[in-house]
Amino acid sequence: GVSVPATAAPLPSVASINLCADQLVLALADPEQILTVSWLSADPEESLFAAAAAQHALNYGTAEELLNFDPDVVIAGTYTNAFTRALLVRLGYRVVELAPETAVAEIEVNLRIVAAAVGHAERGEQLVAALRAESQSIAAQRPLRPPLAVVVRPGGFTVGRHSLADDLLTLAGVRNVAAEQGLDRWGS
Repeated sequence: GVSVPATAAPLPSVASINLCADQLVLALADPEQILTVSWLSADPEESLFAAAAAQHALNYGTAEELLNFDPDVVIAGTYTNAFTRALLVRLGYRVVELAPETAVAEIEVNLRIVAAAVGHAERGEQLVAALRAESQSIAAQRPLRPPLAVVVRPGGFTVGRHSLADDLLTLAGVRNVAAEQGLDRWGS
């Protein structure tokens, strides 16, 4: 018999309906896999990959929109519209839910989840390795006397413990005044 070379399974088509998920999808998936990303991902004030996002159709996270795209996999956040997520699952779509990241280690978890979902586990491992190397480099350059800092967001909100911003400040050797005052996550 003639042997037929095995062909790799086609990579899944992907839709993302959450800004944080968009960033991971845009970093990990091939551009031709990406059917749509959320509208916020094209805003340069919100997104690291705004230029790349603008090359794709944008969505507002509704199930009706996603049905038109008919993706193989939908990447969503656990805080993304629960009705949309439940309806998509009920209609047979594969929905991958990402927990919010409150620490650099959780970014690694989500990188691996999305990388596997889009068929690029090796890219996920490369990004995890790069993230770890960057984290080690930042930690190695911490100041001898940690400066004090406070993050102030619109409306007077700041970031306390159990937040990604606090984890990044700590990594950089900066004392987060809000966390030291006992604020947990977001407070004013």
